[in-house]
Amino acid sequence: AVLAYGLWSAASLWLATRRVPLLPPRHEHWVDVVFAASMVALTQGNSSIFFFLFLFAILVASFSRGSTEGFYVTCASVVLFQIAGLWFGHEPGQFDLDRTLVRPFYLLTLGSMIAYWGGHEITHRLRLRLLQEINNQWNPRFGHDHAIGSNLERALDFFDASACVLVLKRPTKPPIYLTYHTSSRKRGQAMQPSAINEETAALLLSFPTTFSARY
Repeated sequence: AVLAYGLWSAASLWLATRRVPLLPPRHEHWVDVVFAASMVALTQGNSSIFFFLFLFAILVASFSRGSTEGFYVTCASVVLFQIAGLWFGHEPGQFDLDRTLVRPFYLLTLGSMIAYWGGHEITHRLRLRLLQEINNQWNPRFGHDHAIGSNLERALDFFDASACVLVLKRPTKPPIYLTYHTSSRKRGQAMQPSAINEETAALLLSFPTTFSARY
């Protein structure tokens, strides 16, 4: 089992340096979880040194896929570790109660912390990239409508939303209200604004009483 895991790790590393993943990125850490559980089952169960391999899988899942994936891997690791330790890991008449209780709790606690901070790291990285892209100088040849539309699409990608709407009021007499709209299905349509009347603008700009806004 150790030799198989070593070959898997070496193949993954060799292909990663050539940017040819062995499996989709979402599944690679799950292979590590299965290998860790199998080696725990084949060795000393709850006292196995391969228990720490679960933490590497949780680290990879959390800092590459986010906190949700990290929590999933943490819960799966705790369950598989308990099953491997209780069913395969000890000889008849031998049962280590301390490790049986402490190690799953330790894995759950530390794994949850790793998942939480991994998700925060990814969120902050995306925020910094969004701020950097929005603050980039736009080409004046394309006009300000193009700049507004590009930033709306960046916000759409950042929040993973289905649609994004911006309402602007131009201080003319009478005032002119414009709306920019983009969606995940029809990209690029935000470059052309549409005129709306004041009543429609008031509906779009007003928030329900259950919402709060920060400006």
